[in-house]
Amino acid sequence: MAVVIPRTESMRYDGTNAATLAEWIGATAHTVDAGVLTLTIPMWGEDMIYRLQSGWWLIRDRGLCGGTHNPEDYARIWYELPTP
Repeated sequence: MAVVIPRTESMRYDGTNAATLAEWIGATAHTVDAGVLTLTIPMWGEDMIYRLQSGWWLIRDRGLCGGTHNPEDYARIWYELPTP
């Protein structure tokens, strides 16, 4: 039996890459206030708001936002595969 998984990608907010993260996830707006990145992301007909502190991870699942994770949850939930 084959084990298959959908391709899910992640990018970490390092406190300096807000614009890159916003473009990568398809955000229509982003702001940084007191080190917290706020993203406005259109999903299924409405805007969703996501907030990330420096060091947090943003998940992109099949081209859509799959949520945010703090470093501890990211390490517990996700396993990074080597990329070719």
